[in-house]
Amino acid sequence: MKKLLFRASALALLTAMACSSSTDDSGSNAPPKTSTIVPPGKADNYFSTKGQEYTVTGATFGQVEASCLSANASSPDPQKHCALESIGLKNFAIGWFLNQYVIDKHEAANEEWGGFTAMTRPASYEALEVTDPDQDGKFDYQFTSELSGPLNLLDKIPTTPCGDERCFDLEIPVLDNATLKKTDTGNEWYRHSPYSEYDPATYTGAKETIQLHIKPYPRSNDAYLEYNKLFSPEQLAKAGGQLRIGIFVGWDYYADRYDLQTAKELYRWLTQDLGFASPVESYDALGIDSGEFTKTIQVNGQQVPVSVRLVHPGQGDPSSVAFASQMKSAMIQAFADRQIIIYEGHAGPLYGFALANWNVTEAGELDDSELPSLSIPENFYQVVLASGCDTYMVADSLYENPVKQGRIDLDVITTSSFSNAAGKGRTAKVLVNAVVNQSQGGQLQPQMYGELLRNLNQEYWMTPIFGVHGIDDNPRVNPFADVSKLCQSCSGHSECGGYGNKCVDFGGGNTKCTTKCETNNDCPSGYSCFDVREGNTLVGKSCAPTDLVCGGSGGPDNEVWINEIHYDNTGLDTDEGVELAGKAGMDLTGYSLVLYNGKPGQLRAYKTVTLEQPLPGSAGTAVLWVPVPYMQNGGDDGAGEPDAVALVDAHGAVKSFLSYEGSFTPTNGPAMGMASTDIGVSELSTSPTGQSLSLTGTGKSYGEFTWVVGPASPGGKNPGQSFQ
Repeated sequence: MKKLLFRASALALLTAMACSSSTDDSGSNAPPKTSTIVPPGKADNYFSTKGQEYTVTGATFGQVEASCLSANASSPDPQKHCALESIGLKNFAIGWFLNQYVIDKHEAANEEWGGFTAMTRPASYEALEVTDPDQDGKFDYQFTSELSGPLNLLDKIPTTPCGDERCFDLEIPVLDNATLKKTDTGNEWYRHSPYSEYDPATYTGAKETIQLHIKPYPRSNDAYLEYNKLFSPEQLAKAGGQLRIGIFVGWDYYADRYDLQTAKELYRWLTQDLGFASPVESYDALGIDSGEFTKTIQVNGQQVPVSVRLVHPGQGDPSSVAFASQMKSAMIQAFADRQIIIYEGHAGPLYGFALANWNVTEAGELDDSELPSLSIPENFYQVVLASGCDTYMVADSLYENPVKQGRIDLDVITTSSFSNAAGKGRTAKVLVNAVVNQSQGGQLQPQMYGELLRNLNQEYWMTPIFGVHGIDDNPRVNPFADVSKLCQSCSGHSECGGYGNKCVDFGGGNTKCTTKCETNNDCPSGYSCFDVREGNTLVGKSCAPTDLVCGGSGGPDNEVWINEIHYDNTGLDTDEGVELAGKAGMDLTGYSLVLYNGKPGQLRAYKTVTLEQPLPGSAGTAVLWVPVPYMQNGGDDGAGEPDAVALVDAHGAVKSFLSYEGSFTPTNGPAMGMASTDIGVSELSTSPTGQSLSLTGTGKSYGEFTWVVGPASPGGKNPGQSFQ
């Protein structure tokens, strides 16, 4: 599952800097010419964070109904089909009521129940360890999900110790499947009383108490926007040879009409501060069809035309069906031909983008249920900013779009708390500036998401918690860095070229060029990621030779391979996953498993699992089991519809691309255009539990082993396998 990235607020950063001393006795405010390496283990925990994702696990029950079995009698496994349907309905309900508990509910009827500035993602729920239904169709299952909240969420929620974790109880209504199936857009069951503002203290129906285990989930590493992809000739061609930005301001019900204030300020900022040419002579003359703001920028030595469309409620009557429909159509079109899409307006859980006066007409609502069916070009990198209250769930809806499944080619910035309606476009400015600034000597200066989030979260009177989804495949090495200068002697940063390159003292005045990093996997072979200080202040990290000797021994690349796969068995699939093998202790942080659907008409990534740990042990060859619930099962037995898994390193390079039940070439993601390698063995819907596909034989690398069907050994050496 993918994670949100959060970083320290600008206020925390400034406070820490104010408390730091300096070794510069000159009193000058000029930036330092060089920096200094900090050896491992010598750095303090310097930055605080704004927010965190948490995993939530629990146990509940589902219901296989006779009507479902009858309706699906012709399917290969009716009981499995109906159990999975029930699990999906129940998981969504748990997510809805958990969200009601943890979210802030200003002036709501259930305001006093919970309220911890947090938010869940119902679509992230996965079922594990499902039991067989009993005679009346009832079955038990365990589930896991995630929610987002402040760093101190575990101090705010009333929890009790349960083993090494914390637990709390959640009381939810007991609802039948027929009720949970009422999901017509705008008339969903959860939008009506008593569920829309549910409070267990006042609910009179049957209730179920679920004990939930909660713990922090590892955050993603900081990463850059995918600038090289964003400005590639292929990507620009899909947008008419230019970078296209769409800014959409949603209708505001306050008397001060903050929507119109926002639009007017954005017009001024684009034309006066950024120097865009306006399509009309003034703000008042800007209509919804007036055209684009235009400008040409310099990006890594090339000229790139940029166009911006600004759509806002003041361009017509936001209460009329005709104008509301125009606004919605404009935003739908933006997803088809613009790389950057920005929404500034009101929002909430399980809503999309409210562009017009929703009190009068729904014609201006781009609902979350419509996002999966938007027409979006294949292999088209986009960044979406959903700036509104509680937009956290929007990302899941967008990732259900067929061309964005697997969280490929789409970064989504959301918030799990309030946003500032009176911000006058401040959040839109942050993202636009990240892609059009000319701060690097008249060239675009690339930014990491950590920097963007610090700016987005900088509100003096409220607590927004902005985060970004989908960046585990983004580069963590500066895309414009000049790695050719690594280890060259230098006397100042300017001699090392490229934004992110620094002149760093390795010790004793031995200054060499380095480049910015976040983890060791962001650095070339033989290099490691070191903390860097200027004076007594940590200012980031840089790649330097592991032994801090240029031309020294460094370190070789290590091989890691896919060692075992399990994806199908009789009944409900259990313990699905992929096992990796390689040198013990090898750091896999930033590596990922990208799962592909090889069905004709699909051929796309459908899930990405990011790794955040090393292979266990310290010597020899070690194995690591990675659970992957809901792996694709290939086609119906013998149908010849293969599926695949790609092992991708922290730089985005595909180390292995293996398929089962055939071979195919995917159309997106890191393995796009690569023919998969069929492992030659497969599983069936009749395969016994406790079986898997695994490598056997003797050797020390992938090519020395053979794939066979045999007993499962997740996390252990395969039967018949010996490592040299």
